[in-house]
Amino acid sequence: MIDHVRIIFQRNVSSNLKSLINRLRRKRFARNWELNYSVPQNQKNDFIRSVTMGTLDFPVKNDNVNILLCAQPKSASLYMVQLLSLSLKLTNHQIGFNKAGGSIYYPRLLTSKFTGNNTISHCHTEPNRNVLQMISTLDLRPLVLTRNLLDALVSRRDMLIRDKRASNILSELAIQRFITGSEEYQMDVIIDLFASNYINFFSGWDQYRQDRNIKPIYITYEQLVNDEMSLVQRVACEFNIRISNNRIRAVSAKIAKAGGINYSTGLIGRGRQFITKRQIKHLRQKAEMLGCNNEDFLGFRI
Repeated sequence: MIDHVRIIFQRNVSSNLKSLINRLRRKRFARNWELNYSVPQNQKNDFIRSVTMGTLDFPVKNDNVNILLCAQPKSASLYMVQLLSLSLKLTNHQIGFNKAGGSIYYPRLLTSKFTGNNTISHCHTEPNRNVLQMISTLDLRPLVLTRNLLDALVSRRDMLIRDKRASNILSELAIQRFITGSEEYQMDVIIDLFASNYINFFSGWDQYRQDRNIKPIYITYEQLVNDEMSLVQRVACEFNIRISNNRIRAVSAKIAKAGGINYSTGLIGRGRQFITKRQIKHLRQKAEMLGCNNEDFLGFRI
């Protein structure tokens, strides 16, 4: 009995120690919310008015590169931000409201133009009218990151099962039903909660591929998994930044050593193992309704 208790104790200590080490590693690459900016005297009144009134009529253009990474949820966006910021020597400029990662808080986005640095910021926002106006007025370059719909939905299922903050999405009763339900039931819930948003995100940005004013750059999670180095080099080329492959390797290894920034390489095509023919039919109807016919993104034929 004593030996049995000792083994359990040792396992718990080992588990807790691993958890602590992982938390410490992640802190080394925690999102930096510090703000160091300087607004020229002749622009201060316009800056203050724009921030306090929430108006988007304060155009700011300069020689700095300011990238807005618009990422589909569950597409390794946090990893992508770190990879590009460290590889291309960009300031990782956080723009979320209340230190959340997916939204745009306009005053913080505006300050990206006054840091004196090249920046990259990250959000999960679709191209609505306000976002497009921010991009145009602040001379931002959107980098659009997407992921195969089926794989993204399964990844969201996995996160909801392990995420202690699931109460932000579901009631306590719904969480219990979800956790104890079958895989098919769980995917039904995920599809109802998230599929339309993911499809809208893709089709929303997809319509601007040829827009010469917005000039989005399109990248995918699959490209990141298959050839990370080529992906970073392609983005670097868009901004005339020269970088060695050795630097990209070193940055990738550094992030991995520090815990990976919530990025774990998922199996491409894994979504097909969890999503049934009935659910594919339901997703097909959603895609048709929302005007999305890109089969590479959807993972099934229209």
